[in-house]
Amino acid sequence: MDKNEAVEIMSEWYRTKAPAYEIVFGDLKNREFAVLTPKTFIKDCSSKGIRHLKANGLNSFLYCLNDIINYKEQKNPFNLYKSLAKYRNGVDNMSPVLRFRKQEIEDWNKKRPGEIISYDLFIDVDSPDRQHMAETKEDVHRIHDHLVSFSIPHNIIFSGMGYHLLIPYYVFDGLNLDFDPDSVGSDSIYVVFNKISLWYHENVSELVDKNLHDSMRITKVPYSISFYNDGAYVCWPFSSIDEFAQHSWTDYKIDVFRNFKGYQCMFKRGVFRFGVNEWCPKHTLKFLEALKIEVEKDAVVGVE
Repeated sequence: MDKNEAVEIMSEWYRTKAPAYEIVFGDLKNREFAVLTPKTFIKDCSSKGIRHLKANGLNSFLYCLNDIINYKEQKNPFNLYKSLAKYRNGVDNMSPVLRFRKQEIEDWNKKRPGEIISYDLFIDVDSPDRQHMAETKEDVHRIHDHLVSFSIPHNIIFSGMGYHLLIPYYVFDGLNLDFDPDSVGSDSIYVVFNKISLWYHENVSELVDKNLHDSMRITKVPYSISFYNDGAYVCWPFSSIDEFAQHSWTDYKIDVFRNFKGYQCMFKRGVFRFGVNEWCPKHTLKFLEALKIEVEKDAVVGVE
């Protein structure tokens, strides 16, 4: 696949109502939105992408794609990302003129830590190559089973070369963890989340990224297109464990997906989350205790 073909795929995909609706209204509100050029095209493109964008609605989403990156004219394919952090009032408005953005970004980064109101846990499980995708899927299933055993809510999303498991911030909200990016104490949310990732790396799968949490971390947007050397893939959130268990990674290669799934099954589909109804704060404590991560029980809301 060359970059011109990738641009055509993007143009068709993001202008179709069903994926655009799911992307924008899934969980982008008050998060940083970013578009980054895939590694496979980086040498051939004039732009590496841009961060610190807003996409709180369909109009702002299309504005980012058309006017800021202007990908059709520049022929720059890109992947879509969102921040793990959610901000009180979203990202500050910034100039579309890149030379004016440097000072605006510096100003935003000074105030940004104080604007964080939530930060999700991200368990990243990437396959080293296509030959190990089946083993990667098995590892993700084991992580899912472990989370279910503690009733921890989570999403599972195919990322193109592996899987992302996202645990919503409310699961840890009662711990009163610190969002300060400079904090290195046991109450730092990034320290605690990295310990969780490390536990899964050491006890379940070496494919788990063991040290990726920081205040600027971003992750691929569900229902977006992800580009690799062997083609384009839909970042697909699974709606049931049966769907996950029965799928093949080839199902989400763009040409296969369009032939067998189409677009309509996505419209208002949303992002399914496992284990929402079963969770309570006590489950979070039991989960952390099992991983030997200490927290102050008195600080946990709803635990007697």
